[in-house]
Amino acid sequence: MAKPSEIQVVLVRCGRTDWDDGGRLQGRTDLPLSEAGRQAVEAGVSDLAQELNGTFLAAVHSGPDEASVETAKLIAEQTGTKVKVARALQGMDLGVWDGLLESQLMDRFPTAYKEWRDRPDSVNPPEGESFDELSHRLRLAVSKVLEKANGKPVALVLRPFSFGLVNCWLRGRPNSELWAFLDDGPQTVHLRIDRELIRTTLEELKAKA
Repeated sequence: MAKPSEIQVVLVRCGRTDWDDGGRLQGRTDLPLSEAGRQAVEAGVSDLAQELNGTFLAAVHSGPDEASVETAKLIAEQTGTKVKVARALQGMDLGVWDGLLESQLMDRFPTAYKEWRDRPDSVNPPEGESFDELSHRLRLAVSKVLEKANGKPVALVLRPFSFGLVNCWLRGRPNSELWAFLDDGPQTVHLRIDRELIRTTLEELKAKA
C-alpha cells in the first residue's frame, strides 16, 4: 500500500510556567505548569479535542521538562492516546540568560536583545546553545517523529521558542517571523506536511553529520 503523501501534525505550545508568567527567559530550567498555565491548557485541550473531531492521534510527543510533559499528558487524557518523551525536543539552552527577566536582558545586553527580537537566528546566548544547533536538533527530532508516524497524525508539545522555530520551518517562513508568530499566533496549529519535506530534511541533516 502506498504511503500517504502528507503527514498530519498538531503543534502545541507548551503551557506557561511561573517564569513565563513573570516575564523570565526559560531555557533548560525544569519547572511545572503555573496554575494559570494549567487552566489555559485544560481549556485549550477541550477545544483541541473538538477540533480533532474523532481523529485518532498516534501519540503526543514532548520534551522532558515538567511543563511540557504535563501539557502532553493533559492532551493524551482527552484524546485517548499516549505520551512519548524525547530529550531531543527539549527547550533551547539559554546559558547565562536563563532566568533573566526580559527587561534585564534588554538593559544588560541591548544590542543582543535587539538582534534576538529582530533576527533571532543571528544570536547565540553566552554559554548556551546556538540557534543553528537548536534548529538542527529540532528539525532532526521532528523529522524522525513524522517519518516514523507512517502517515498517522501526531501532536508535538514544544517550549515557546522551539514552537515558533518549528512553525517557521514547517510553514516555509523566514526565522525573522518567529517572534511575530509567538506574540500573535495561536496555541495550537494543525498542519499537513508534505512527506518530501521530511525526506529531504533528513537527507540534508544526515549529510551534515
